[in-house]
Amino acid sequence: MPPPETQAANRSPSNELRQQGNTAFSSSRWQEAADLYTQALERELGASASADKETLAALHSNRAAARIKLLQLDLGKLPSRILNGRPPLLDAAAAEHLRPGWSRAIARKAEAHTALQDCAAAQASYTAAADVAEDEASRSRFSTCAGSAAASLAGQQTTLLGEAEAAVTFADRYDKFVRAGGDPEKDEMIAAATAVYAWTMAAKAFEDLDDKLDVKESGEVEACSPSPVLDLADAIVTDSRGFHLPKGKSHEVPLSEKLRLQLAWDVRVFELDRFLKPPAVPSDVIDSFDAQVEREGWQKAKVALAHLIRGSFVAAFINQVQLRAAEAASQYRFVLGLLSEGRERWKDVAEEDKGSTFRFTFERKVKMYLIDTLVDGLFRSTSPEDAARFPLVELQSLAEELMDDCNKDKVPDDPVSTFAFQVQPIVSAGKAFAFALRTRAALPQNRIEFSGGHWIDCGLSRAAAKMYNTAGKLLPRDDPEKAINLFNSLAFDLRGGGVTFQQLFERAAEAEAALAPPEEIFGPSPRSFDSRRLVRHACACARDSLAAHLPAIPESAFAQVLKPVPTVFSERMPAGKTWEDLLEPDLRRELPGDLAVAEVVDEGWIRGTCWACIHFACRSRALEAVLSENARTSLARLHHPLTPSAPFLSPPHPLTCFPPFFPPTDQPIRVSQPSTRAHPTMASTVRQRTAAKAAAAPRKEKEHDVLASSDSEEEQDPLKALEKTYPPFVVPNLTIKEVLGAIPAHCFERSALRSSTYVVGDFLMVAALGYAAYHIEPAVSFEGGKYLDGWAGFAAKWASWLAYWTLQGWVMTGIWILGHECGHQAFSTSKTINNTMGLFLHSFVLVPYHSWRISHAKHHAATGHLTRDEVFVPRTKSFRKAQPTGKKLKVSRNVEIDELLEDAPVYRLGWLLVQQLFGWPAYLFTNASGQLWYPKWTNHFDPSSLVFDARHRGQVLISDAFLVGMVGLLTLFGSYMGGVSAVVKYYVVPYLLVNHWLVMITYLQHTDPQLPHYAADMWNFQRGALCTIDRNLLGPVGPYLMHGITETHVAHHISSKIPHYHAWEATEALKSFLGEHYHATDENMFVSLWKSYKQCRYVEDEGSVLFYKDAFGRARRDFVLPDVPSDSGVDVE
Repeated sequence: MPPPETQAANRSPSNELRQQGNTAFSSSRWQEAADLYTQALERELGASASADKETLAALHSNRAAARIKLLQLDLGKLPSRILNGRPPLLDAAAAEHLRPGWSRAIARKAEAHTALQDCAAAQASYTAAADVAEDEASRSRFSTCAGSAAASLAGQQTTLLGEAEAAVTFADRYDKFVRAGGDPEKDEMIAAATAVYAWTMAAKAFEDLDDKLDVKESGEVEACSPSPVLDLADAIVTDSRGFHLPKGKSHEVPLSEKLRLQLAWDVRVFELDRFLKPPAVPSDVIDSFDAQVEREGWQKAKVALAHLIRGSFVAAFINQVQLRAAEAASQYRFVLGLLSEGRERWKDVAEEDKGSTFRFTFERKVKMYLIDTLVDGLFRSTSPEDAARFPLVELQSLAEELMDDCNKDKVPDDPVSTFAFQVQPIVSAGKAFAFALRTRAALPQNRIEFSGGHWIDCGLSRAAAKMYNTAGKLLPRDDPEKAINLFNSLAFDLRGGGVTFQQLFERAAEAEAALAPPEEIFGPSPRSFDSRRLVRHACACARDSLAAHLPAIPESAFAQVLKPVPTVFSERMPAGKTWEDLLEPDLRRELPGDLAVAEVVDEGWIRGTCWACIHFACRSRALEAVLSENARTSLARLHHPLTPSAPFLSPPHPLTCFPPFFPPTDQPIRVSQPSTRAHPTMASTVRQRTAAKAAAAPRKEKEHDVLASSDSEEEQDPLKALEKTYPPFVVPNLTIKEVLGAIPAHCFERSALRSSTYVVGDFLMVAALGYAAYHIEPAVSFEGGKYLDGWAGFAAKWASWLAYWTLQGWVMTGIWILGHECGHQAFSTSKTINNTMGLFLHSFVLVPYHSWRISHAKHHAATGHLTRDEVFVPRTKSFRKAQPTGKKLKVSRNVEIDELLEDAPVYRLGWLLVQQLFGWPAYLFTNASGQLWYPKWTNHFDPSSLVFDARHRGQVLISDAFLVGMVGLLTLFGSYMGGVSAVVKYYVVPYLLVNHWLVMITYLQHTDPQLPHYAADMWNFQRGALCTIDRNLLGPVGPYLMHGITETHVAHHISSKIPHYHAWEATEALKSFLGEHYHATDENMFVSLWKSYKQCRYVEDEGSVLFYKDAFGRARRDFVLPDVPSDSGVDVE
């Protein structure tokens, strides 16, 4: 690269700083040089209003050169008065703007593009620089660079596989690095050290295999035992990047064939074939070995188990490498089942007896490889049938188990062990969570569609970004996956929206810089993967936007925000139109942000060219160009940049593996089916409504009942009479404007003064009740009661306390409800007053106000939505395992008797009591009753929880701090009143009753056999708002002490800003307007609670409008769609 520009006017005020920068640049002190050039720019601009343009251009060019050396290609840091945060490409553009036609500025752009491996752009820029070069030497140099860029572009797409396969020589590069004096620990070469350690074990295992296995002319095989496969399994478990297949000594029997023969030899010698047939299950295998141990001891059993488990593991890995994900997953499940059953069966047996195979580290890595295989299988699936073999619920469950394992059992404290058995599994689990989130974000019901493409769910996308970012931060600097995870994180944040130009440039620079260190050992890494393409495209668009401000870009320009990035399909784009032309005007206006960027892809290309994403997410979704057909073919064969797959493992004798083990068919598997649309506002045509109606129609399964004695099953079925208790539900066809218009206008008026009187009244009742309770024990007790003593005093004492707890629980619940109004901004017209009052009120009852407010707002925004609601989300049939098993007896068509224990009244009552007393804390701490796709550590106290965005962090911490303050006040109260027992009597017991009332009220507001729940294709806000029911709570208790929260809940969901004192009138108005769409009941709430808890067990996995079913699969209600007029404005006969 040419040295920095050195010629300048000697009298320039910045000349001294620039010369110092040039000196630093010549000494390879790149950061110091960049900082000096920045200071020179500021001094030049500060000294004169009309600074010399050539001097400014030279400074911009020099700073670009320094930052290119630092790989800070998109950096936007160091805020100052002007220009300080300019990335190199903008610096080069500024230099070109200040000095048009200057070849050096154009060449700087080419250098930046070269560093980004954007060979096409580099070639174009070098060619342009050569055309305007000031002298022959520069022209020749630029022309040569343009030719090199053209050659790189031609070879870039055809050499990718070759580079990846050649990467198995990384052990040689590592050896040279160490011999040259490199210190792996000091230079943070942890990933390289681990991979080389595994490579060395694999090399030794293959050397033994090559030496000791012989195939005679007769075809007879002689092999050794114990098998080299055991060591090979250890190598793969340590790091799969160490797996490689040398050429071997024999051309007639290559090593891949020898590996197959060794596996077959082990099966025959140790008599394992009976365990490897599809009917075999892990528990039966362990039973057999357990019996052998009882007869013969551990010596033979230990060796046979090691060969069975490790051999099956190697066979599974071979299938994984060769992209046979279904076979690999079944074998990994089999291995995992053996390890789990054996560990549990022989937990008291010493390791020297049962063998090192049962160490937790081996099982942990098997889980990791199964997770990776499930991700790869799901990623490659092209149909729901394919995806069914790789359940998303299994993936998330394994990831949670893996995280728990890593938290529970720690590995020896050395860098290789920590990285191999602690960091890698945690990263794998994090990526699995991210993949699950990104998959759910892209489901049809979570997308926002428009004619040219769609946006995936922004919240889920940002959640996936967090997981990818955490994974990237955990990995050492030399790990090739580090950059991939950082790019994935930024890409999904871009899809989620809210990324500023500054954040984009900084994070892109961090990700680009992370690509370089691994290449020192592992060799060239492919860079043509989708997330990097999207990031590079977004950076280019942001630079183009900023270029309009050249040469002086204000700091505020870097604070501009990119809008959520949609996926746009090139086939759907009409000629002469942009994707923005296809948006509805309202949707275009509502998009948050300043700059619109799209990810343009080929619709068939997304699935047609997907290739292994387990370690390197190099799937290509072209933004501006696509790879050639040759590159597609090569990429489809590549599993990992260090692991050759088909070329080495598919010789004339294909490598076969153990028969795949398939898990029992009753394993819970839930496959999301495509929906007719993805966004409620987009289902307004007759065609879509017809499709929704067809999708919602119940499907009847024909089943021959040998016990039937009549043609009519229903006549023989005594349980059918209990179905369809309620009249058919008519899906509302109302607009939100119509519903709100039915409410009198003055009902929306809010008064801080009037609301405050209810706060004062509630706290006066709290004080009065506390004062009365203070005098209970002096007045009545077993000994020394002023008015009653003995057993009469004892009974009166506890009756008085019971009365206090009951009344105080009601009043404290009323305080929670007033805080609830603050969270909905219904307390007053001032947001400050609302949030301040809500913070104090909810902290008094130990509720994190802001945390609850944020998640509760999501509940109101998606009430009744099967996949987006936040509380008391119905569990599905597959989750409840409500299907024929050995534990259920089918008594009639589609009617099954549930497990005796689970359906027993005492059992149900016990769980009901647990729900009522501890359901509210469980919701706050563990997201109980929320969406299942949230990880189990999701809670309302951690600002990094998936419930929240980054902007919520301060509010969550403030809520936590107020709770700590309330606990402190309770501690002071206890010290003053006589200890913990006083806190329990005066506060904790009423607090538990508050929990009970909150859970009971909320549960019954949204859980009833007559209430519908909508899939995405039928849900809209007004339908969801009507998915609740008004009830009376204990006569005057609900209307007065609990401010009508149960009696006026329908109105509350229609408009949550209506204060409770106006909700009564709003409810009466809605009753008249809604008619059959208004739900209410006068049934005792405790009777309703028992009925709902028994009858509302699950909903079906599929359907558009779903009602709860009981343990016998009976729904109490069905639905019908209303007649819908033609959307064209012309009545259709």
